[in-house]
Amino acid sequence: MKDLKKLLFILLSALSLTAFAQSDVKRVAILEIVDKMGTVPYIKQLAFRSNLTTAISNTFGYEGYDRVDIQQILGEQNFQRTGWVRDADIKKIGEFTGAKYVIVAEAVIDGVEMLITAKIIDVETARVMRNSDQLMGTSTAEMKAGSAKVAADLLTPTPEEKAKIAAVQAEEAKRKHYEDLQTQGYVDLGLPSGTWWKKENEDGCFKFSSACRQYHSKLPTKEQFKELLESCNVELTGKGLICTSKYNGKSILFPSGHLQGGCNGKKSYDEDMGLYCSSTNYNNDGDEWIWLLEWFYTIGIKNNYHLTSGPSCYYGAIRFVAK
Repeated sequence: MKDLKKLLFILLSALSLTAFAQSDVKRVAILEIVDKMGTVPYIKQLAFRSNLTTAISNTFGYEGYDRVDIQQILGEQNFQRTGWVRDADIKKIGEFTGAKYVIVAEAVIDGVEMLITAKIIDVETARVMRNSDQLMGTSTAEMKAGSAKVAADLLTPTPEEKAKIAAVQAEEAKRKHYEDLQTQGYVDLGLPSGTWWKKENEDGCFKFSSACRQYHSKLPTKEQFKELLESCNVELTGKGLICTSKYNGKSILFPSGHLQGGCNGKKSYDEDMGLYCSSTNYNNDGDEWIWLLEWFYTIGIKNNYHLTSGPSCYYGAIRFVAK
């Protein structure tokens, strides 16, 4: 049931974020290319318009739309020769296509080069927002690169738009990060620090000094162990230490009975004991010592667990954390 609730939470979060992102996408209507001089073959007009549509759609927060029939919308048959549209026409195009902006672009070819002059117009105000002038070659690759530059010129975001884009991207990255953590077996206990604890131990019996060097950034610090014990209802059982979050009710188990050993290198299984390594070490009269989570299970004694320290040459279990 908990796994089902977790899955539903992820799906609802993704749908909410998608709905928010989609509602904030601005449609840009790209009108037919204006060719006053009659120097631009239709295939070149079509290629540029298609590439510009793709470049706009690949820009965060925008959707390119080139299925605009000026003759059908405005009854204007000479647009490609004149490029002239009234303010009222711009608004009509916006109403017909659902666009927030309209792009009008004029092209002329001289030899093997094509000059594009384009402007983006706000549908509501009929105000020209930005302009772009780009000289490009007429090969497929050159027109693709040139259309991308035109899109970049016309869609340069305002500071407010940049802030909104950054916020949406940060939220998306955060959601994706948390999904990845869950996939990797981490559990969100709702801890104040934002620390997620892995559900299971890493396989093996680890010499703590070696574990600290190899996995230092993944091991919990002394403070993270302390936060865990203070933020959970802790139950010491014959199976191990069960920590149930006071914030969201989720639990993780630290099993007893794992392989452990002292500095002499001899290892054994103790079914009633747990020994877990932190990443926090210190110098104790020239020797490296390390903070540990340790317990001894005895029937009738509930709180025989504690944070302590010992030589880093001890062997025991490790549990990863992440944020």
